[in-house]
Amino acid sequence: CWLARTIMKGEIRAETPGFYLPLAALALILILQLVPLPVFVMKIISPHTAELWQNAAESVRYIWDNELLRSYTLSINPYVSKQKILLYLSYLSFFIVVSNTVRTRKQIKKYLFFLIGLAALEAVIGIAQYLLNAGTIPASGTYVNKNHFAGLLAMIIPAALGYLFYLESKATSETKRWETLLRHKFSDQLMVLVIVCIMGLSMIFSQSRGAIASSVISISLLYLLSSRTGRVKLNAWFIRIFLAIVVIYALWIGLNPVIDRFSRSAEEITLRTSIWKDTVNIIKDYPVFGTGLGTYSLSYTMYKVNVNWPTVIQHAHNDYLQMLVEFGIAGFIAVVWWLVTIYMRAYRIIKTFDSKLDRFRYYMLAGVICGTVSMLIHASIEFPFQIPSNAYYFAFLLGISKSIMDRMSSTQAIPDSGDRKL
Repeated sequence: CWLARTIMKGEIRAETPGFYLPLAALALILILQLVPLPVFVMKIISPHTAELWQNAAESVRYIWDNELLRSYTLSINPYVSKQKILLYLSYLSFFIVVSNTVRTRKQIKKYLFFLIGLAALEAVIGIAQYLLNAGTIPASGTYVNKNHFAGLLAMIIPAALGYLFYLESKATSETKRWETLLRHKFSDQLMVLVIVCIMGLSMIFSQSRGAIASSVISISLLYLLSSRTGRVKLNAWFIRIFLAIVVIYALWIGLNPVIDRFSRSAEEITLRTSIWKDTVNIIKDYPVFGTGLGTYSLSYTMYKVNVNWPTVIQHAHNDYLQMLVEFGIAGFIAVVWWLVTIYMRAYRIIKTFDSKLDRFRYYMLAGVICGTVSMLIHASIEFPFQIPSNAYYFAFLLGISKSIMDRMSSTQAIPDSGDRKL
């Protein structure tokens, strides 16, 4: 494994124990979910799980006349949990690789440009879908679910705006002839602004209320974080121009399907709150260690009371509730602990760092962090972390932000004058 060899060679940077401690705690909890435990131990730490396994054992004994189940696991479906652990381990590995290999400005720009370009292509496909179907089908790009498509755009828009703020701050800090300034500064910023507007317009046409709300909140947060540089008015104007262009074009093309979608919010809220009520009952019965990673759908079938749908509920439409079901309170605390460690560090760096030392990393950190915050907000009413593509994008942005924070925390920050144009 390349990652294992890299760690053994010492090429992966060592972290403080505070960074790895919550991850180690989470790993122990997930492993514990798969370890066969004696019945008396299971009855102590998870009585309802023990009862479930005992009922299964009685059924097996009745059918096969044999005692096949002699020990039980905390996961009610250990096979699925093993598969899910491998998937989550790939997310973590991707985060570690990105944070330790994408270090220079050239690398950060190259990969972020690729991601922004990919999101812009998705946005163009989404707009074409919406227009060719006269607004009868929401924009969804290459995604099956429009909410996950919009969640991708909501993540990338703040990162693109962060780069736009950087271009503006860099251009006005350099002394050039006005012809050169007009030619380069205006063209670069106009190109990025157009891309951001396309993504914003496509997100509106996706009719995803959660993604639109999370995007508005993350953009507002980006404005607040970037305001300490003293460029409040200029950054505010960029955001106003972005919002104005998106709204005007949306009104011109037609917003009736979008408005109609928002008018039906009460119906879906009722359905989701019904799912959440049943989910809370699962958490009450499996509080500490949960039902096992990837077992939400199976556990929900045993608690489905408030939902009358003749279908299997795959997700809780709230990743935090689903995490409490599968990870338990112990695992949930470990995940929150790790995220708080990252975001508190980012906040301290943005608050204390002199943006003149490294404008690029300053604005990109603010933009990328706000992009990940958008997905965290969206996860409160949807399930973006259950979609591998979006989970990988989140891991990538979080890895980029950590790489930027490592550089900004060191004494190696390079002034913008040393940054060549790409």
